[in-house]
Amino acid sequence: MSKKGRFGDYGGQYVPEIVMPALNELEEAYLKYRDDAAFQAEYRSYLKEYAGRPTNLYFAERLTKHYGKADIYLKREDLLHTGAHKINNALGQALLAHRMGKKRIIAETGAGQHGVATATVAALFGMECRIFMGALDVERQKLNVFRMRLLGATVVPVSSGTGTLKDATSEAIRYWATNITDTYYVIGSAVGPHPYPMMVRDFQKVIGEEIRAQAEEKFHAKPDYLVACIGGGSNAIGTIYDFRNDADVKKFCVEGGGRSDADGDNAKTLSGGGTPGILHGAYSNLLQNEDGQVIEAYSISA
Repeated sequence: MSKKGRFGDYGGQYVPEIVMPALNELEEAYLKYRDDAAFQAEYRSYLKEYAGRPTNLYFAERLTKHYGKADIYLKREDLLHTGAHKINNALGQALLAHRMGKKRIIAETGAGQHGVATATVAALFGMECRIFMGALDVERQKLNVFRMRLLGATVVPVSSGTGTLKDATSEAIRYWATNITDTYYVIGSAVGPHPYPMMVRDFQKVIGEEIRAQAEEKFHAKPDYLVACIGGGSNAIGTIYDFRNDADVKKFCVEGGGRSDADGDNAKTLSGGGTPGILHGAYSNLLQNEDGQVIEAYSISA
């Protein structure tokens, strides 16, 4: 970060005044525990014993033969408990919330993966959990809704707007603003006001750290290329961060190309028609119209 809460021009804190005390409290607590050896040891212990790290760096032999251009390795984050990288960040933030004395954690979710991870760590630490989810996503992700409820979470369908992730996030922020004293908001993507993107980066960077060590063990070199999908950004920043100063490692992020370049037909906020704007407390690239209204993204991924 170039300065507090900024990644170049992006990031910052664009929130109602009522939320600022909670963000200040969160930043103070995080900076305290980030450098605390006992906290880090406990976090790493949960990653190993509960989540199942390290994950395999798997040589995709048939895919490699199919393309014939390079040896392709897959970082198997899908083998983690709950089935995705989301648990890395959820564990870290839930542990932080527990240390801060919060009684309830809340989260937004789209496809449900972050919601499942948050509900899982809430059960682990014995905390109340509320998950905000767009009504449309509740219908098309019924299995993950069932899993969250099975874990003891309250799933709150959000029917306003388009009934998807953007609206669920807005509703979660509104709830947090009126329940700040005892509630911790677990953001699952590299979005939102500072210090959230910084925290998500730090809790996900274990992915890239393992890739570096495993590559050295398997083929005694760094990868030539890193490729990560990018939606909310947590997977991508976790993969790339440890290699940020390695100019000889080329980094590629892939976002949803959708059906066409028309508005509402893709998710190309970075590689296509995105323009700078403010959403959910941060300055970022957005798909928006001439009036600054956010355009719903389209991707086969929820």
